[in-house]
Formats: sequence, structure tokens, C-alpha cells
Amino acid sequence: MYATRNATSGPPGRNTKDVSVIADQIAKLTKLKGGASADIIEFHLKSVVPALPALDQWRLDRTVTMTETKPLPLNINKIIKNTKRGPITYYYHRATKKRLPDDPESATFMLAYAREQATCAPDKSDTMPMLVSRYMGSPEYQGLAQSTKRSYEKHISNFAATFTDMPVIALEDPQVRIELLEWRDQFASNPRTADLALASVSAMIGWAVDRRILQFHALKGVKKLHKADRSEIIWEQEILSRFIKLAPKHIAAVVLFAAYTGQRQSDVLELKWEHITDDKKIRLKISKSGKRHAVTIHSSLAEWLKHLPRYNETKYKRYNGTILTTSKKGSWTADGFRASYNKFLALEKYDDDELQVYALENDISIDHARECQNLAKDIKKSELHFHDLRGTAVTKLADAGATNSEIAAVTGHSLETVDKILKKYMKPTERQGEAAMKKWQDSEQVIYACPYKPE
Repeated sequence: MYATRNATSGPPGRNTKDVSVIADQIAKLTKLKGGASADIIEFHLKSVVPALPALDQWRLDRTVTMTETKPLPLNINKIIKNTKRGPITYYYHRATKKRLPDDPESATFMLAYAREQATCAPDKSDTMPMLVSRYMGSPEYQGLAQSTKRSYEKHISNFAATFTDMPVIALEDPQVRIELLEWRDQFASNPRTADLALASVSAMIGWAVDRRILQFHALKGVKKLHKADRSEIIWEQEILSRFIKLAPKHIAAVVLFAAYTGQRQSDVLELKWEHITDDKKIRLKISKSGKRHAVTIHSSLAEWLKHLPRYNETKYKRYNGTILTTSKKGSWTADGFRASYNKFLALEKYDDDELQVYALENDISIDHARECQNLAKDIKKSELHFHDLRGTAVTKLADAGATNSEIAAVTGHSLETVDKILKKYMKPTERQGEAAMKKWQDSEQVIYACPYKPE
């Protein structure tokens, strides 16, 4: 529950009544013998606070109803059925007739509600769930990558559940920025998650501004909590070689393809045999930009492509023609690979008994399992992430003397942004320094006579 604040801190023209004082008056009313009815409280509000701004009115409403059940969003049917175990409440979407989750105050309920609302004609209501449903049904939202939509759904549904009764117009009050930042701060123990949560809401508000639903972007210019420079974190050849050698082959193959194509994990997992062309290139569609792209096959990949299995799509229902597959002869899902990859890295925490079980399950020797554990510990110590493989590819290309345009041609970025990408991903190496010095020496060809004589 967010604390109410002094209304005098708001923009010019705001009612000068102190919201916290009014809240105290309401609290006193509720302590009267027998309590105060909703009508009495409403009369009191109108008598002492004529025409409060939307944000202050919302704060007061939350003070009055903080011990009551939140009102249901529009288009919800509430049905109570008497059973032998007692009354059971069911919730249905009035327009689509779909049943919703049982807890109307949960984030899961709000997400399900927003999905159903998105299939209906836009509503003129000014509540926050309506704004969420319109945004999630918009072409801008539907055009996002699946991974982005999954992240946005999670955080926007939490936002809708928290601010379900806040009017949309309250987002135009500059003071609402404080409320939104406090909502973000509940995730502050994980700064990256907090930033993602706020970014999803910021994207929705930006969409509303573009559509002239709002005139003001309350989150414009908010600084991120997560600050990390991973430009110097790359997969050194020694660790990469050990991973390819020791990790389960179905996981090692994904890491190898990411390392030698410079593509994102999602695009690597979706590579299909039909993407391999006779001119020894992988031709794919980049999921994030939607652009067609070609990557010349590195010799390290060419050898693996000769031996990677191809399965019959009719026989194996979970296989859809991808190059990289699971241990059960199916195509990877993003969540499936993430779970398998993290499970391998979790070996660093295994005790001897757990390591024995891992060795038996994977039909490997205990010595092999211990090598895997040491590898997982080294990866943990080096703070390596899977997506650092993309930066590793950029660094290796720069090491080999590739130009900016050549690097962009491999990774799939536009020439206009390649300089920014290199600043983020490229780690200056000794090899680059040696190459640069050699170029300098070759271009100058000047030798200065040294006046010092050997003693």
C-alpha cells in the first residue's frame, strides 16, 4: 500500500487540502461506534475535497478501500455457486464467456483479463486494465519478438493488478512518477528485473502518448538501476574448448553455433536445415529485426554439420526440422534450452553424491563429471553468460582484422549502429595491440639512431 502525500507538492492549481489529513479524518469516521457507511464517507469526501486531481482522488480512494475488496474491472461476471463444501466463486469475462482465474487481485487474473479484453472492441473506459488491454491488442505490441512479449506480459500484468483502480488520466500528473518508481522499487533486489519491469510500462505509456491517449510521458528520462559493462567479458578459447569437449553434445552444439555465427540464442535455436545453402551459407531471418541475413559457415561449424543428425518430422512430433536438437530428438524451445544450460552450470554446487548421480544419468565417468563441475565453477568465476558469446564473436572478428562493415555483415547489425555495438561488445586484446603497432611501424619505417653506447 502506497503512502498518501501532501497535495501541496503537486503542480500549480492543485487543491491545497492535505491528503494525509483527510485520510486521518476518514480513519476517525471508520472508528465510530458501528463504523461509518460508504455513503457517509463519500459525503465527507465531497464536502472537504471538491474536485481533487485524479491522482490525489485515487490515493484517497485507496485509503478508504484499503480494508475492502477491490472493485472488479468492467466486463466481469461474478457467479457464486453453492456446493457441499460451501459457496464457490467463479469469474467469467462477460464478452468472451471465458472463465478467469479464481483470485481477482492476482497478477495472473489481470493478465488473463487483459488478454480477453484485447480480443474485444476498444472500450472508452479510463481504467488502467483497459489501457493495458488496448496496448496488448495493438499492432505495436503484437509486432514485438516473442521473448519481449513474454517479459512485457509478466510485468504489465503485475502493474495492472497493482493499479487496477487508477484512472488513466492520473498518468498525466507529474507526481505519478513517484508512485511508478515505488512500484519498480519492489523489484530492486534484482536491478535488471526492476529495469525490465519499468521499461515494459514505459513502452505502454509511450504507445499511449503516440496515440494521443496521454499528453505526457511520466517515465521519460528515468535512469536505470542496473549498471554493467560486459564489454571486457568474453569466452576465452580455453573455456570455450573445454565446454565443447565436456558438456552434453546437444548443449555444446548450441554454444558452438552461437560462438561461430554471432547470432542471438533465439535465432540459433530456430536454425533449420533448409537455411543451409549450396554456397556454404546460413540464410536466416533475424527474429528481432525481421531482416533476412546470411552468415558464411565457419570451418568449425562445417565439421559439425557433417555429423549432426536429421530426424523424420513425421516420426518425431516434437521435431520441426531444426539443426540443433534436444537429447530426446526434438526441437529446442527457448525455455527448454535455458533450463538445460542452467542445469549444467548448476554442477558447480553439487556435492559428491549428487555428482555420482549426474555421472550415472549421463553415462559418463565420475572423472568426466568432476571436469564438468570444474568447468562450471570457472564459468561462474569468470561471470560468463550465454549472450557473451555474441560479444566473443565480435571480438574475434576484430582480432582477425575485420572492418566494421565486415563485422556487421556477420552479426547482422546495420552499419549505422556498428560503432555502438563494438563499444558494447568488443574487448581490446593484446593481439589487436600487436597488430596496430605493426601497422604503425610498417607505415612509418623510421629508425632513430640511439646515442647511448653499451657499457
